[in-house]
Amino acid sequence: MDDQQKQLVADILRVLDSHKIHTTKIFLHKFIYFLTMQGIPGFRFEPYTYGPYSFNLASTIGSMIFWDEIKDDGKNIQILDLNNYPKNNELEKNINNKYILFDKILDADFSFKNLECFGTVLYCMDVISNSSNKISKKEVIDEFKQWKHDRYKDDDIITMYYKIKNGLHELNSVTIE
Repeated sequence: MDDQQKQLVADILRVLDSHKIHTTKIFLHKFIYFLTMQGIPGFRFEPYTYGPYSFNLASTIGSMIFWDEIKDDGKNIQILDLNNYPKNNELEKNINNKYILFDKILDADFSFKNLECFGTVLYCMDVISNSSNKISKKEVIDEFKQWKHDRYKDDDIITMYYKIKNGLHELNSVTIE
């Protein structure tokens, strides 16, 4: 963990706070993964129980809690004191624009189930894009099922696939069919 990662989390939390978002850990992980996929680097993600997960993000959050910069009350992460992290207006504007897209793709449904499905479908699309120049619905469903088995209905996966496809149009210069 480094100060740049803490700075990024602080910038993200300020943007989310301006939208009055109840920021949970899963929300933060999925939103930051989305930001990573949108070209805002900062954390490494890997497949995990509830979708893409970043161990260094978890460590960064833990450190910020330890230093009383943020608070996790068991439901939401709240800002306590981010004065050590100066506002980066340009980055916060970029994050804000990405948040608006994220909100639109998810139809403002930030439930645990919807966030998990979103993160997993997006991760599957990324994995497929790394081995192919086209991402198909069938490939995403197959990849998703290998990871999550029957935890989600095909219809839920397909619905999320189309929400992401319509919201992003392109992922890493790969065609989404």
